[in-house]
Amino acid sequence: MNALQLFRSGMDYISIASHLNTTEAEVERQIHRLRRIERIQPYLSKRAKREAKREAQRVAARREEERLSRRAAAALPKPPRVNQTLEQKAENRRLYRLRARQQLREIREAHAR
Repeated sequence: MNALQLFRSGMDYISIASHLNTTEAEVERQIHRLRRIERIQPYLSKRAKREAKREAQRVAARREEERLSRRAAAALPKPPRVNQTLEQKAENRRLYRLRARQQLREIREAHAR
């Protein structure tokens, strides 16, 4: 049991101090600290709920964006497989990503309307 629980059970500071092997001043500090925590606990719970809700919204937005980008990339035709130089392959990848970004922008604009 902590100092506050012992105090609420009817013990005084002196007996709590001897039970916990500490000083009376330390017992008093612990009791006041625990009471302060109890007073602010409801506020912390509300704050934690708000933060959890915001984080869930952020995660949902990231997942939706990833889903839209995957859908946009899947809708694009794949470049034909031919013998290409490394420069041509790099250029094709760049163009493919550019088209995917453009389609993603179009999808976002359509959702925003």
